[in-house]
Amino acid sequence: MATLFLVGRIRIVVYANDHPPPHAHAVNDGHARFALGETSADVHLVESERMSRRKLRSIAEAIVAHHDECLAFWRRIHGRWPHE
Repeated sequence: MATLFLVGRIRIVVYANDHPPPHAHAVNDGHARFALGETSADVHLVESERMSRRKLRSIAEAIVAHHDECLAFWRRIHGRWPHE
């Protein structure tokens, strides 16, 4: 697991042994998974546990702002998806 950046105390991570499609996890005492998509407009919440709507909004905004970095990191670890 590599931490890409922090949103307060929440770590935004990509797991090396994870599955497609491209996504990032937000982890602290709760958990959320956000799909990355091809552009920042495609970022959306897939699932969450024990995180308030307010936290989820902050995380989504941060992932949108760092979309290119997140997707590039995902591709370095997992390759392109779908495979070309």
